[in-house]
Amino acid sequence: MSIHEVLVFIDGCGETEKIIPNFNWVKWEVSEKSSSASPARNALYKKASGTIFIGLDDDAHPISANFIVSVENQFKLDAIIGVLAFQEVKGIFNSNEEALKEAKQTHSFFTNEFIGCGFAILKKRV
Repeated sequence: MSIHEVLVFIDGCGETEKIIPNFNWVKWEVSEKSSSASPARNALYKKASGTIFIGLDDDAHPISANFIVSVENQFKLDAIIGVLAFQEVKGIFNSNEEALKEAKQTHSFFTNEFIGCGFAILKKRV
């Protein structure tokens, strides 16, 4: 079994801070003022100790089966890949299966930019 660390950045949301005691297995980073996604991700990236850093916005979650294994396998398949950008599926769905039906069938391609609502960065090759 793999052990994964979970880091969460709370920026300027006192209401969210109230849940911290309920999740002692999460590594929390709290800022009193809102800083936006990129600075928050940068702060968490520096603290993450794993080989793969997966970033998800607060309103995003993986919908594919075996998500972490799929990410690990993708990095193993191609020695030059360092960043994966996940497809964003917009809408409100009753289940992950319903959301997957809305997802576009995509193919891998090289890019120099991506939307950051969901991504994985290979911090070090194993």
